[in-house]
Amino acid sequence: MLFALGGMLLFQACGDDEEPVFPAPAISVVGDNLVNLKPGQDITVELSLQAEGGLSSIIVNRGGGFLEEITLPDPDATTFTYTGQIVSADAMEGELVEYEFIGVNTQDLESAPAAFSVSVNLYDAIDIGGTSVFDVDLPTDGIIPAGTTVKFAEGRSYYLAQPAPDVNISFEEGSTFQIEAGVTIYLQAGVDMDVTVFGTADIRGTADAPVVMTSENVLRPGANPEAGDWNDFQIEGQGKGTNSGFVQYLRIEYAGDRAFVLDDVGNGTQVSHVQVWQCTDEAIFIAGGDVNVSHLIATNSEDTQYRTDDDYSGNMQFIIAVSTVPGAGAESMYLRGDSEALISNVTVVGPGAEFEPDGEPDGVRFWSTRGNKMYNAVITGIPSWATRAEANETDGRPEVTDINGPVVFAYSNVFGCDQLARDDAEPFFTDPSFNNSEEAIPGIGANDFVPDARAGSDFDPSSLGSFFAPANFKGAIESPDNDWTLGWVKNPDGSVR
Repeated sequence: MLFALGGMLLFQACGDDEEPVFPAPAISVVGDNLVNLKPGQDITVELSLQAEGGLSSIIVNRGGGFLEEITLPDPDATTFTYTGQIVSADAMEGELVEYEFIGVNTQDLESAPAAFSVSVNLYDAIDIGGTSVFDVDLPTDGIIPAGTTVKFAEGRSYYLAQPAPDVNISFEEGSTFQIEAGVTIYLQAGVDMDVTVFGTADIRGTADAPVVMTSENVLRPGANPEAGDWNDFQIEGQGKGTNSGFVQYLRIEYAGDRAFVLDDVGNGTQVSHVQVWQCTDEAIFIAGGDVNVSHLIATNSEDTQYRTDDDYSGNMQFIIAVSTVPGAGAESMYLRGDSEALISNVTVVGPGAEFEPDGEPDGVRFWSTRGNKMYNAVITGIPSWATRAEANETDGRPEVTDINGPVVFAYSNVFGCDQLARDDAEPFFTDPSFNNSEEAIPGIGANDFVPDARAGSDFDPSSLGSFFAPANFKGAIESPDNDWTLGWVKNPDGSVR
């Protein structure tokens, strides 16, 4: 009996000596867990620590891998300041450096990781009208040399100004201008501001987050942004068959003459989903080269909406021109020079046949020595001639003959215009081989380019070549259920569709 009691007492004494088991520790970042820093700046992280029995160390991971483990001098500390890291001198704009901090208690139990990130910015932030933007610092001569990439990071806003009076920005051949989704660029207003890319353009907006190039006056209180606040964005290519990069979901606002220029750009370049909204003249200008373009929209240029020139010989599909400006005095589409484009699925909407134009704003004007061909178009609301063609033997401009000739406007509907045809364009409507109609398409009219329902066509543009989608319908948009302008295109009144 005594032996048994003694054993129980011995067991009880041993149990009292066992070390208590502590719960897992907790660690968190004090303040923001995402900070913007410039290359060379120190990285400082304030941490809050919670650990019964104390913390012995903190594990630091960077970029998903182990960086270091720090032994804590005071296990009972409730805070810790992490230092000793700097932003790399060669870090890129928008680069994200991700850290994790894990607390380890005196029993080797680990906390859940606390995340902290550094987003790199190369430029100083400035305030314009209450909006914080990054002020882009460029060479004083405005030249971005070969081998250099200028990157504008996703979702950020930038201010781009002439680096010196009358000095514009030029990306030399071999350089890259990279713009990620959701970037807004506010350009200096009141100067003849040009941005020209001789190198590579890499512009990757999305329907939900387009890239926007606009006037700084959008931000300035009391300022009135207007067409001509800045001048143009140009891509200067190296000729037919070459590659100048990638442009997708770009909106250009308040620019001047020739707002978006593709000059001698080759068909290795991908260009789609671009809008020019409110400019002074020639919203989209394509000269030379053979770049293929699709899903373009020009809205309320004060003069010509589209112009092709020189020996441009590319393909164009899903093209919209919208003008609600009664006084606009030039063509919606001016196909001139020695251009020889294949074009399909076009919608041209003017302000209405009843308006008195300032000049002769034709819908589509064929004025090329080599001829252009357009199919599945819709033209309405033009207060002068819907179509115009001018043969000239001396200048080498060919006649309109039939659908197999060099100048073609076919499988299209023209309605609600002051006149159908001018000069040599009459055969488009008298020769049945062109298959054109004057029947209205419900839903398409002044200020509206989306049909109520699909307007089918007997012509399949994929027969023109591999670039073309099999869009056997008339106009640039098939139906309200298949409207590629939603989410990123601005209406004439400035609202986003």
